[in-house]
Amino acid sequence: LAAGLVALGSLCFSFMGLSVKLLSDRYGKFSSFSLIAVRSALGTVLNLPPAVWAIARASSPADAVLDNSGADAGEPSAPALSRCGCPTSRRSWMWLGIRCLGGFCCIIMEYSALQELPLAVNTMIVYSSPAFIVLWAAVLFREPVALSVVVCLGLCFAGVLLIVRPWNNSDPDTPFWAYVLSLASAMVAGLVYLSLRELKGVSYHAVLNWFQGSNLVLAVVVGALLHDLYFPPAGSGAWVYLVAFAVTAYAAEVCLTVGYAFAGTSIGQVSVLKFLSPIFSLMWGILFLGSGLQGAQIAGSCLVFAASATIVYLKTAHGEDDDKPAACSKSESGTGSESDTAASQS
Repeated sequence: LAAGLVALGSLCFSFMGLSVKLLSDRYGKFSSFSLIAVRSALGTVLNLPPAVWAIARASSPADAVLDNSGADAGEPSAPALSRCGCPTSRRSWMWLGIRCLGGFCCIIMEYSALQELPLAVNTMIVYSSPAFIVLWAAVLFREPVALSVVVCLGLCFAGVLLIVRPWNNSDPDTPFWAYVLSLASAMVAGLVYLSLRELKGVSYHAVLNWFQGSNLVLAVVVGALLHDLYFPPAGSGAWVYLVAFAVTAYAAEVCLTVGYAFAGTSIGQVSVLKFLSPIFSLMWGILFLGSGLQGAQIAGSCLVFAASATIVYLKTAHGEDDDKPAACSKSESGTGSESDTAASQS
């Protein structure tokens, strides 16, 4: 079940990218702020009922509820959420702010690049984010980096270099700034996914609501200030692609979240399945967009795919090994997989 849900989430993410490409190809370049506003509005509406239920259940003294860290809510440690669903510590607020603001910047850059780059190329660059998770963790928390991970980092960045091909400026239809934005999106995404790990004690319902709500406000306010916020007329066919984009984005988030929750100690193996998304994106690009990859880009995509998937597997497998003694010493305690879930939701 877990593997099927993660694979389905990867498929939904690829459909999300396909919807954006079809929208821009058939109705012209679309405002990234408008895309985020539509996605966030639908996500907020769909996520609000389960979030309210989870908060109400967590605040009920009759229930012994487990938070995302696997610790019983009745233990002496301070609760991760107040009754209104807000974090209770400054550290949690800081990481929640990084999650929301960083996620907004990441998506803006990704969608802007996606409308210029081939679908498979943009997806592969964005999916190099696990390499940046390792680098952010090493810089901010002085976490050691194993030699095997260093090798994977080198292969991943070599793959990105082959995809971008800065030495080749023969394609006037693909601006170089789009490659830069896509790579910058992957860098910021690494920090955003690291924030998920630091928010492991906060309900994912609350994190999603804060993320969706803040992105909706930021998209509307910033887009309006920059005069770059517009929506098609009510009867326009563009709404078909906009709704498909928003629905598949939310479905992907739900499938991945639930899939990781069901994965338990197999999360390392299951996480690798999310790298099916670039493969799906390549298929959709060939079938529906008439695009393809050159030899160097194919080789680079293979390097990024293999290296990033290996990094995810090595990091999550290491986390699972660390959790085993604690799980064996106290059978009723959590498996610790939620912290790995947050770190692997890239």
